[in-house]
Amino acid sequence: MAQEKWANAEEAYRAALLLQPQSARWHSSLGYGLTELGKFKEGQPELRRALELDPDGIQWHVNLGVALAKQKDRWAEAFAEYQRAIELDPENAGLFHHVGYELSSRGKFAEAELFYRRAAQFDPKNAAQHADLGKNLVQLQKYAEAEVAYREAVRLDAGNSDYRTQLRKVTEKMGK
Repeated sequence: MAQEKWANAEEAYRAALLLQPQSARWHSSLGYGLTELGKFKEGQPELRRALELDPDGIQWHVNLGVALAKQKDRWAEAFAEYQRAIELDPENAGLFHHVGYELSSRGKFAEAELFYRRAAQFDPKNAAQHADLGKNLVQLQKYAEAEVAYREAVRLDAGNSDYRTQLRKVTEKMGK
């Protein structure tokens, strides 16, 4: 969402909180929006308030994790929030995929592999899950496993030229 849309959303969320001050959803939405606007110090209390109101709110943990992950030196706290969300919903492929992405974007490919594999396990018909696993495996130079992941992505979404290109590149690295 563009900055202007987040600014408009901020106003709407604040209005919603005037009507429903005990709404975890509105506190989390406001906190997330403030984070997207770069207002980390303003956003975090809203995100934490959402968790006070609803400690088992999976999305509230994810939103706080995202906000913390955007800040330098807060990854450990962000990861703890993601882990809590996973504890609350241990078969949520989207959560595993998101954490895998966060880890791989930090160069933690070995750790990311585990999360990408779980994402593919819990959402086996989602080509993107397999393709992202393949991409991560390439970073680990596990080309044979990456080939398997990309082949599955291509099987599930044969029209995706990027998946086919990545599969070709992997097989070339393997000398096939």
